[in-house]
Amino acid sequence: MPEVKSPHEFDSIIEVALYFSDEKICLEYVEAAIWNNDVRCPDCKSNSVYRFKDGKKLKCSKCGRHFTLLIGTIFEASKIKLAKWIMAIYLMGANKKGINACALGRQIKVNRKTAWFMLHRIRKALEDTDTKLSGIVQSDEAFCGGRNKNRHVDKKHGFVRGRDFPKKIPVLGMLEQGGRVKAIALQSIATKYIHREVLENLEAGSILVSDEYSAYKTLLDRYYELHKVNHDRLRFVSDEGFTTNGIENFWSHLKNMIRGVYIKVTRKHIQKYLDELCFRWNTMKMSCGERLFAIFKRLNCRLTYKQLIQKT
Repeated sequence: MPEVKSPHEFDSIIEVALYFSDEKICLEYVEAAIWNNDVRCPDCKSNSVYRFKDGKKLKCSKCGRHFTLLIGTIFEASKIKLAKWIMAIYLMGANKKGINACALGRQIKVNRKTAWFMLHRIRKALEDTDTKLSGIVQSDEAFCGGRNKNRHVDKKHGFVRGRDFPKKIPVLGMLEQGGRVKAIALQSIATKYIHREVLENLEAGSILVSDEYSAYKTLLDRYYELHKVNHDRLRFVSDEGFTTNGIENFWSHLKNMIRGVYIKVTRKHIQKYLDELCFRWNTMKMSCGERLFAIFKRLNCRLTYKQLIQKT
């Protein structure tokens, strides 16, 4: 089995560039991180495989299927060298606010369209739909989109009553106390959408901390212990000592990421950017090399260009 450099040893982009300059080393890293050094046939799942001299192509001795180490991953059918892919993954994980397609394209010498596609394929691997939050969880909503006063005159909206903001994208965020965060793009902040996402992503019996928004009443208090922080009265800590400052801090990171790096995100793709930020937040205690390895372990998924640009 191939041995790869420890993730702890990657402290800079220079070390990554030097180490992964050889395609064979890149393939060894793929095998260790994605296949866990246990390559199996994608058809019959047999681990009895023959290797060709190039180290990339393999053949199953049981069913005769020819395949490569990159099958079923974001690298499958890509003409971009693995070294450039690894550099792109490292840069996305190492930069606190991410990296946009123009900047990535300049650094790894690909055009903007290719860099944009690469980044979205990486974001596809960062989806988190399985795990549920538990314990003490802060919940809040935010809106992504430009300020109304900065819009062109024919795109401004009039007075709006309540919390909803036309032409902005509502997002629900939930943060475990001292733990993980989840953010979900919503169709609107109507009660039914809030309830659906909270019930799907939060374990029953947890303590749910929110502001005074009425959507958290009724259904949710049957499953969770609800605590409210009354921001309308300029109170930011409840009588029991609960607060929503943590999720508010997450929103500041989100808005700084959009304003400072991506400038504008659309409703169609915003969930991918949320997944990217959530992953970076949930792995904040990892080193850059450890985060690179953590991303690699999730790359066994595919996103084609046709799927990316198709209308929803």
